[in-house]
Amino acid sequence: KCDMPDTVESIGDFAFRNCQDLNTIDLGISLNSIGSGAFYTSGITTITFPSTLKTISEYCFYYCKSLKSIYFNEGLETIEEQAFISTALTSVTLPNSLRYLKGHAFETCSSLANITLNDGLLEIGDLCFSRSYSLTKIEIPSSVTAMGINPFSGITRLGYEDDSFTIRGNNPNFEIIDGVLFSKGDNPTLICYPVGKIDTSYTIPNGITTLAQDSFIYQRSVKTITIPVSVTDINGAFVSMYTD
Repeated sequence: KCDMPDTVESIGDFAFRNCQDLNTIDLGISLNSIGSGAFYTSGITTITFPSTLKTISEYCFYYCKSLKSIYFNEGLETIEEQAFISTALTSVTLPNSLRYLKGHAFETCSSLANITLNDGLLEIGDLCFSRSYSLTKIEIPSSVTAMGINPFSGITRLGYEDDSFTIRGNNPNFEIIDGVLFSKGDNPTLICYPVGKIDTSYTIPNGITTLAQDSFIYQRSVKTITIPVSVTDINGAFVSMYTD
């Protein structure tokens, strides 16, 4: 265990990298900066972040296989890329102050069963929750304005139940139609056809212009997809589909 004094304001890059015997750490109440990969592959099991911390840096808890619990105070604004990738987290509630969830932030967190996305969240990055297999429900806040490459790819049960993939309130930028996530606007795009959907055929709505990268990735059930003439850009929409 490490009890950090309240005078500490910054932790440097990779400061506790590979400290496998470090289970808990008290970050203190004055910390305002954590460097890249600060706890990279360490033995941390639980951690509480002070309200003074605005950003959790990239790779901060990268492959911390024992990390099961995190507690956020209000004040946090950004979680950077791969910050919690492949950790043992089971449930996460994001603070209302959070604005940016960057790419791969919670990717391959196979024990993560519950995630509460906060009102006020603006961005969900590339593959943010990809292959976090234990998730069964995602509710996207009405505040989200930007979304990267299929943040919800490989969540095997998502879409299996009718209410498992929803948008909270009236989002002017995104909508879910028949369980499928689209962007709105001048270039309406199919972003995520959930892995858990069990329909064997699907007709993409007329007016959709783009099928985003990985939008059908890992899908196993759908056998027939009808693409309307409005589609002009397919990208890598059908990568790694496991259908006959």
